[in-house]
Amino acid sequence: MRRILFVDDEPSVLQGLRRMLHDQRGVWEMDFVSSGAEALEKIRLQPVDVVVSDMRMPVMDGANLLKAVRQVSPETVRIVLTGQTDWDRSVQSVEDAHQFLLKPCEKHLLKAAIQRSESLEALVLDAKLRSEVAQLSRLPMLGPAADQLLREMALPGASLKKAAGLVEQDPGMAALTLKMVHSAFFALPVRVERPAQAALLLGFDNLKNIVMASEPFHAFNKESKPLADRLWQVGADVAYEARQQAAQLHATREEENDAFTAGMLHEIGVLVLATLRPAQAQQWEAQHPDGWPADDAEQQLFGATHAAVGGYLLALWGLPYALVNAVAWHHQPERGEAGTVLQSLVAASQNRQRSKVLV
Repeated sequence: MRRILFVDDEPSVLQGLRRMLHDQRGVWEMDFVSSGAEALEKIRLQPVDVVVSDMRMPVMDGANLLKAVRQVSPETVRIVLTGQTDWDRSVQSVEDAHQFLLKPCEKHLLKAAIQRSESLEALVLDAKLRSEVAQLSRLPMLGPAADQLLREMALPGASLKKAAGLVEQDPGMAALTLKMVHSAFFALPVRVERPAQAALLLGFDNLKNIVMASEPFHAFNKESKPLADRLWQVGADVAYEARQQAAQLHATREEENDAFTAGMLHEIGVLVLATLRPAQAQQWEAQHPDGWPADDAEQQLFGATHAAVGGYLLALWGLPYALVNAVAWHHQPERGEAGTVLQSLVAASQNRQRSKVLV
């Protein structure tokens, strides 16, 4: 059974969680503790699969606890369970939390957050690689949009609208902003499909904190520049192709936006592997300069295909399942969820763009 650890200094909250999840006793091995120190002690004795922590606690708050958990047990999925007033502190903990939930949390949302951490483990069977992916809090920014974004956010009169448009052109930053606004505690009355929309909702100060924290991490080394350039270009090409194809199918505006975002993020697994395994990634890129195939050879080299790794990361970050599914199966749409239009759109758009390159 998966081991789930709940941490909150309020006894009534822990009691409420016990009652709420009583029917999961035969599915999960659950433990409930009242302090960060006690949580760390238990994790050091026996690692847990998921830790769900309050943000505001005395002595060691949730942000510092999750930072310690990330170091002691990097493979553990880290979920913040917090109040609406803790938004600013939660933005600061973006490095160490995978998902954010609003307190009080409805049972189905809490169960879904925990269950999704295990539902896609079959995509990445290699435990070491799963642990490495779980440690990622952000990804390098790519291409000319990254430099423009960093410059814009550093200006005294920076434009949030312009910055939001640049965020949308960068796969790593796009995924990170979507992660933040899809947090349950953000309590949005509307669904967010586009990274630019997510950036606007975050607001200038929160977006600037996230972007500027990425500055030392935004560039690949010189040897990886061809890969970075290709990833940036192919993401943009497939995003616009997928949106155009969706429009031709008379899709709704929401569906067009979903297609654009899925297209932009479809190769994010390549970015993950290039970040975690740069030498292997450069070797594989040299062999496949027009795009990485998701095949047995890639599986053997990395422990999973880039498509599976991309889907796994987005699932950890709590992004919508349709988007996760489209990324995870963009090379093999027949193996994903049957009848998913978004999945088929991204796969077809990727193939169309690749055929243009080969011609």
